[in-house]
Amino acid sequence: MATRIPALPMTGTELKIALDGLRSDPVLSYPSLEAMIADGDLSPGDQCLTPRGRFGIEGPAGPAANGRTVLELAGIAGRAVLGVSEPLENPAELLADTRPAAYFVTGDQIRTRDGFSYRVLDAAAPNAHLATAGGLKLMVEPMPGQMGFAAAAFGVDDTGTDSAVAEANAIALQAAIDAAHATGFGQVFLGRSTYITSLALHPGVVLVGGAHTADIADYSAFGGSFAATGSYLIQKAGTNAPAIHHDYADHDGDGLLDGSLDKARALGLRRVTITAEVPESWSETTHPVGLRLRNCAFVVCEQVFVQNFRRNIDLQDCYDSTFVDLRSGPCERGLRIGNRGDVDNSNNLKFLHARIESWTRCGIEILSGGNGGFQNNKIDFISLKNEGHPGVAADCGLRIDGNVEVRFLGGYTSIIRNSAPPASFRLVDVTTEAAEVVNLQFLNFGLDTNGYEGTIDSLVSVAPGARAIQALDLDCALSVSAGTTFGRGLIALAPGNYKGVGVKVRSLFNPDGHPVFWGLANLPTGQSRISLPDQSLSRALTVRSDSDPVSFYLARASTGSTWEFRVKGDGSLGVFLNNAEVATYLVNGNLALGQQSLAVATAVGLRTQGAAPATIGGGMTLAVANGTTWDPAAQGAGPYLAVWTGSVWKAVAYT
Repeated sequence: MATRIPALPMTGTELKIALDGLRSDPVLSYPSLEAMIADGDLSPGDQCLTPRGRFGIEGPAGPAANGRTVLELAGIAGRAVLGVSEPLENPAELLADTRPAAYFVTGDQIRTRDGFSYRVLDAAAPNAHLATAGGLKLMVEPMPGQMGFAAAAFGVDDTGTDSAVAEANAIALQAAIDAAHATGFGQVFLGRSTYITSLALHPGVVLVGGAHTADIADYSAFGGSFAATGSYLIQKAGTNAPAIHHDYADHDGDGLLDGSLDKARALGLRRVTITAEVPESWSETTHPVGLRLRNCAFVVCEQVFVQNFRRNIDLQDCYDSTFVDLRSGPCERGLRIGNRGDVDNSNNLKFLHARIESWTRCGIEILSGGNGGFQNNKIDFISLKNEGHPGVAADCGLRIDGNVEVRFLGGYTSIIRNSAPPASFRLVDVTTEAAEVVNLQFLNFGLDTNGYEGTIDSLVSVAPGARAIQALDLDCALSVSAGTTFGRGLIALAPGNYKGVGVKVRSLFNPDGHPVFWGLANLPTGQSRISLPDQSLSRALTVRSDSDPVSFYLARASTGSTWEFRVKGDGSLGVFLNNAEVATYLVNGNLALGQQSLAVATAVGLRTQGAAPATIGGGMTLAVANGTTWDPAAQGAGPYLAVWTGSVWKAVAYT
């Protein structure tokens, strides 16, 4: 029988009785829990010390047995209850604890052996993070030395790969996110891999993955082929909601965001992989989006990898945000940036070292809202890799519809060898169906068909329609694989409202001699400039000069529809045209050579080859100074030497 200690204050007699009882009735010790449970000499009030901790013996009316903190006794009719000061094994044991709240004192601290700490709250507390099976309300304490919570402290199970735990994990992890938002600690630290259904992020909260980079051993079971960036969040098969989302949807009567300064401060993810359990289940309703952020400000995403969703990443009305090492893996559509056209727009977004890979329909879409007035602006991609294997339903690799000040600074867009796109496929598609394009720049950007053998429409398709393209700067390197064919040309310029266009082809690999330009005549006079490389067009056009380097470009006169070669260089300059090949580079526009366009002081040699050098092809005409048509019939079969006399070109027999 355990000794009962009277309440204080005690009389001398009571103290003596208590001390005598302690001397004669010590705590009982057992080598194991099983030995204690089997002891038939126990009585209510006894205290038992076991390797698991100290237990108090109560009668059969005690707390409900749970096999961990409350044990059913075999030797007597009663239960052994773990002492309230004893640590628990883990959060799962804590949540299953049936000891009633009356056993604890508000403010007590409960610890688990795996390092988590909890504070006991009053039974009426409205802000509890957790509640045990016994009704005890708890607040999870932040991780020591960290401004944040461990997801595991809320009961998140990251030890298995069974999607059956997904709903429970989502509830527990959502509780951690809610707690981080409410307390302002800001970060939620994830375990190795966690099955979920759907999670909602809150302002001020960042999900932080672990630092490990190893694959999960059975990751191949749900289609993984990439190493983890930190921690996995795995969406249960068939879930029809975004895996991770933030949607600040409250607006006041004026269409402004309520509490706009708190839309989503510091919201984001670090070192997290978001994936779907069964990538084969893509459809309109299952696994629709991996990461969706709507109406967010100050988002920070670092080393985030999203894969196996119908649309991996969807950003709407986001601003002042940075995405570093963002990766999109297998999907139908990789990254969408847009707005809804009636509330806000996406602006001041920076993407550093983004990799959008293995898409089947479209890699990147930057879309305006649709009413012509609301546009995304100030969006920069620095060092972008956008590479997919489009299928028969593919649209394009990169789509720009409207938008203000969108820049691609370095990187490339390409398709890969095993693709099967339709003949209408465009690698880059620029339109103004939703709104104007005010300033779109591709600087030192590569476009590549990368071994694909088949027909596509173009590498770059520009179709402004009625809404204007105010400024388009395309500074790119073009690489076309042998076997790739085009419905129009490498760069197709459809009729429409152009204000200013600059195209600089840094380098060109075009072994089959496909048209580089289609629709030059659609560009405006006086505001367009096209620069060509000095060596990459050697099969069609070679410029040689005594000084190096030599540069030349196409320019359109302020009047008329003729394009002129304008060449910069010193000393004698030779321009060699093989008209049979030039015809394939310039389509739907006229080409002229005039002395006024050649910045040299000495005679210029013009040499053409072919039976009819006057006709370049596609209805174009090769003209010399002052529009004088070169007449091969009058001048002979050629080739010719053309000498500038000061007013006209004079052709003489070439020997």
